Amino acid sequence: MALSCFTCHSGCKQLAGRLEGKVREGNSLSIALGKLLQSCTFPGLSLEFLLRENERPLPENLVGELVNCSREGITNAVKHGKAQRIDLVLLYGKKQIILLLADNGSGCRHCCPGNGLGLMRSGLDAFDGSLTVWSEPGEGFQLTLRVPYPAEQSFVTAKG
Repeated sequence: MALSCFTCHSGCKQLAGRLEGKVREGNSLSIALGKLLQSCTFPGLSLEFLLRENERPLPENLVGELVNCSREGITNAVKHGKAQRIDLVLLYGKKQIILLLADNGSGCRHCCPGNGLGLMRSGLDAFDGSLTVWSEPGEGFQLTLRVPYPAEQSFVTAKG
């Protein structure tokens, strides 16, 4: 079991993960998420990234979609929830990838999904993925993205 941690405050520690298969920058979700976290410039925001299990190569369009969902989740946490801490957990399960974003923001009882959550859901639908949301006032907000592994022959890497 591989366990890696990436912390981004005002400075960042480098992600040190174990990679499996032909993982390279374009098809590595952990590298792409690390770059996203390094680019976050929200003052006072603490981001923690935890990678569980060995990473597998993914189609670049799936990596892009999960990064876009993560970017939207981080932006919403800061903009709407006034979060000061966001935890991202990436789990490579036996049959699916699970990406959890949890924040310590204000939360909400009856959250009205807007364009951002709608676009996340429709983007994940293209990969037979799902998005679930949990929140309570004062308890923060949690997004859980689940995507089954694509069949090996469903994507070909340009480099290799």
